[in-house]
Amino acid sequence: MASTQVGLSVLFVAHSSILCAAFKKRVDAAKGDVRLLSTAETGTRGNTHMMMMDKNNLQVADLILSWINQQVR
Repeated sequence: MASTQVGLSVLFVAHSSILCAAFKKRVDAAKGDVRLLSTAETGTRGNTHMMMMDKNNLQVADLILSWINQQVR
C-alpha cells in the first residue's frame, strides 16, 4: 500500500502518551503532524479521561488553545 500525504495536524491530550504512539507513528509516516501532550508533563494534574468535565478544565482548554494558536498561520 502506498503512503499518502495527509497534511493533518492532530493534538492528543492524555495522561500518558504511550497509548497514542502507534497512531503518531502512522500519521508521521504520512507526513502529518501529531503532537502528544501529556497533562502530567505540563504540570496539569488530576485529570480523568473526561478532562473537559474535570475541575481544572480551563487549564486543559488553555493547553489546547495554545496548540491551536501555534497551528494557525
